[in-house]
Amino acid sequence: MDPTTILTYLIGVVPVQDLIYLAALCGVCAVLMPWLPVPASKASAYGRIYTALNLLAQNFRNVANRAQPGTTQAAQTESPK
Repeated sequence: MDPTTILTYLIGVVPVQDLIYLAALCGVCAVLMPWLPVPASKASAYGRIYTALNLLAQNFRNVANRAQPGTTQAAQTESPK
C-alpha cells in the first residue's frame, strides 16, 4: 500500500478536527523509532507493535531507521563527505 492510498483512506475516515492529533501521533512515532531495538521476529508481540509504529512513523523509503523485524540492523545510509 503506497503512502498516497493510506493518506486518502485516512482523510475519509478521520474527522478533520482530529487530523492534528493524527499528525502528532505520527510525529511521536517518528521520534521514537531510532531508539527502539529491531525485534528478532515479526510474529512476536513486540514485532507486531514495532511494525505498526514503523507504519505510523511513515518510514517508507529513504530513512535510516526503517529496519524490518527479523533483520539484524537498520538500513545504513552513507553520509556525504
